[in-house]
Amino acid sequence: MIKFFRKIRQQLLSEGKTRKYFKYAIGEIVLVVIGILIALQINNWNEAKKSKTNVIQLMENVQKELILNINKANAIIAKSIERDDILHKINNKIYTREDYKNERELTRIISHEYPFYIADNAFANLMQAEDRNLQEFYSIINELKSLYIDLKQVSESTDEIEKKMVYDFANYLRDTKDWYATWNVFNYLNDNYTDEMYTYFLTDPSYFNFASDYFQVAIHQKFTLAHNFRALALKVYREIDEVLDDEKILHTKISPTPSYKLADYEHYVGSYKSPWGRAEIKIKDGKLFYSWDGNHGGHFVSEIYPINKHSFTYEAIFGASYMYTLQFNEKDEVVSLQSHYGAKRDLMPKIK
Repeated sequence: MIKFFRKIRQQLLSEGKTRKYFKYAIGEIVLVVIGILIALQINNWNEAKKSKTNVIQLMENVQKELILNINKANAIIAKSIERDDILHKINNKIYTREDYKNERELTRIISHEYPFYIADNAFANLMQAEDRNLQEFYSIINELKSLYIDLKQVSESTDEIEKKMVYDFANYLRDTKDWYATWNVFNYLNDNYTDEMYTYFLTDPSYFNFASDYFQVAIHQKFTLAHNFRALALKVYREIDEVLDDEKILHTKISPTPSYKLADYEHYVGSYKSPWGRAEIKIKDGKLFYSWDGNHGGHFVSEIYPINKHSFTYEAIFGASYMYTLQFNEKDEVVSLQSHYGAKRDLMPKIK
């Protein structure tokens, strides 16, 4: 092609057509410039496409990590509800000597840690990426920072406090109780527990002080943290989907919430009356929803997340984090709904 253009220029010169020669040369330069601009534009398109692909990959990895952490939060919530009932009975002196004898694991409730490890590798990779296409996700990135910087720091601090409580309790027993060695090598077949040991767990003020502190941090605070983390993580997950959908970007979609068989939880459905208002559980679009109408205002509807046959929570953004348990009669029928908020418990009879 270059030889062809050169030949044309030489022919014009040899024929003495200087003016045409310069016009042609200028035209050739313009064509070359246009070609360069087209090549640059194509290169920019390719780079933009690569950038878009990279952003999609980064955000999909963030979503996968959100699901991982949502599942971890669900596990913490389930464990909190389980321990909440035990600590409530301990602090209110409901357990008897026979209860402790039949289930010696009750003496070790303050001996367990359940850390909430929040994975953040995908978030870290996102923060290290320098890509102008990430500007579309500016508000989402700020919410991710709330999850992986603010709430993660609170989680780590809470885990450390919980660990210290466990060690402080064990150290106290070691330093003050002759039967510590028997208790410390616990197994379900250990028949060496003495009446002195049971008396301590039934009556000693120091034990109730340890149990009360443990309840506040390891159960109530940790439940609230996991509940709020899950709620914001679900919100961010859906917002990422919305941005990618608005941009008409094909991306892998995974449900961020655990699936459940609706038929196993239809007994939740009904209306429940409280002195402060009315709660109702309904099924809509194949999901369970909790609604509240307060006597003096205040209304909300939120999706329910079943924990088991008896317990559930619902989604809320940095609001009061309640646990809920259903009460059954001898016919295995639901008769009331109990809400838990810290040490507070409200019983709502089922009215229909």
